[in-house]
Amino acid sequence: MKWKNFFRYGLTAFLIVIFLLGANFVDATIKVFVGEGKYIMSDFENSEIAYQRAIQLAKEDAIYKSGIYLVDFSQSVNAKITTDEILALTNNIIQFSDVKVANETSENSTAILTATLNAKIDADSIFDFIKHANNEKITIVQQNETLKDALTKNDAQIADLKEKYNLATTQADKNKIRKQVEQVDNEFLAIQNLAEGNRLAYVKNYEDATKYYDESIKLNPNFVEAYKNRAVAYYNQHKYEQTIQDYTKVLEFNPYSAEIYCNRGRIYRYLRKYKQSIQDLTKAIELKPNYIEAYNNRAVTYRQMNKYDKAIQDYDKEIELNPNSAQKYYNRGNTYFELEQYERAIQDYDTAIQMSPDYEEAYCKRGVSYYNLKQYERAIEDFDKAIQINPNLSLAYNNRAGAYRNLNQNKRAVRDYSKVIELNSKSAQAYFNRGTFYDELGKYKLAIEDYIKAIQFNPKFDKAYYNLGQNYSRLKKYKHAIENYTKIIELKPDYGEIYYLRGKCYQELKDAEKSKADFDKAKKLGYKE
Repeated sequence: MKWKNFFRYGLTAFLIVIFLLGANFVDATIKVFVGEGKYIMSDFENSEIAYQRAIQLAKEDAIYKSGIYLVDFSQSVNAKITTDEILALTNNIIQFSDVKVANETSENSTAILTATLNAKIDADSIFDFIKHANNEKITIVQQNETLKDALTKNDAQIADLKEKYNLATTQADKNKIRKQVEQVDNEFLAIQNLAEGNRLAYVKNYEDATKYYDESIKLNPNFVEAYKNRAVAYYNQHKYEQTIQDYTKVLEFNPYSAEIYCNRGRIYRYLRKYKQSIQDLTKAIELKPNYIEAYNNRAVTYRQMNKYDKAIQDYDKEIELNPNSAQKYYNRGNTYFELEQYERAIQDYDTAIQMSPDYEEAYCKRGVSYYNLKQYERAIEDFDKAIQINPNLSLAYNNRAGAYRNLNQNKRAVRDYSKVIELNSKSAQAYFNRGTFYDELGKYKLAIEDYIKAIQFNPKFDKAYYNLGQNYSRLKKYKHAIENYTKIIELKPDYGEIYYLRGKCYQELKDAEKSKADFDKAKKLGYKE
């Protein structure tokens, strides 16, 4: 069976050259290949599963041919993709059709199953693959390698059992081997379901992928890879409790997997179970002392627990392990920022920008640091740079508007707030921010228009109702003010100040009874004028 292993494990340079010399490529990126596989079925085998084994061999033949085509295409477009990545990509995007199986009987009465099928491959899929993050590419390749290993092992097991069956001398031994074959067949079907689940997960159809992983586990309850992949599918569906259950199951099989502890620790953080998160991430580091991803995740968890000093220690370790990563300095800078140690934050942002001159987030965050240090001109320089890198970065426009406000450059501030609204036309916060600036300028009618827009996109925006109430009061439109204060009371029934403000409006309208009732309620809630 060595030729099967060859199909699964690589594309040798020699055969690639032979294939390319004999291939006639056209401009179209979609090609169809015919796959063929032969399987010798023993008389005691399950015929349906034997047919599936023949089809699997035909699929592998088609994947092999398609992979060679993708290698040629990637070279023709100078795509940065490895052979292992091409093999993994091919396995995930190939589409099979017209599957046929012929059953022939040889001279010695052996059943030979010949499967044929068509396989369609689109070379343009390479460009989509390249866009994946590096960690995603690594996972896809690892999944493919695990799949190949499982198939190779299963092939070896069935071949060994068939040989043992032929050598068995008693019916008891044959019955025992039949039972073993049944188990190996179930494992084969489990592998096939895993492969289909992987293909669906690759195109982000996680719900259907989960169903195939379910079936894979049903067929082989000890199939660790199925639990791992289902955990990822659950994660992408935001089903975090189920994700943890599957990772916990994986750890029963492999209690020394730093990767799984790291993954489960990250999910515990999403569930705000910080104690369990820290425990898992610490365990991952114990198992793998230089595990950068575990240090990063533990740092993030510490930050969410407001344990900033511990977070900084983990970021320090990350930087020690990978001193050339701009993101590591950026993350540590953000932690110093949260501690209001803006000078130290700026130092880290400086380093991040030195390493990555187009790091728009670092410019933006350094600008906010300068802003908080009241160095508005320097803040504006950084926001300018961020906008130069990304003209659609609304956060930079919003922050620059704030700096312009403090420098009394009102026209520029309004222009930037308006740009934020242009970029986020349904952002309640964007309208609210411009409204507050109009308030500062005494342009209450314009402010009212923005607050009304803000409420249109966020009907529970209590601060917008508050500012509307204030502005209507300034304009002596007390009934409108009362309507907005009443809305806040519906949202926050124990907001004492609002009862007082509404009482003042009733007082202006000469409604002594309602005015007194609101003042009494405000006092009861502990509000003091």
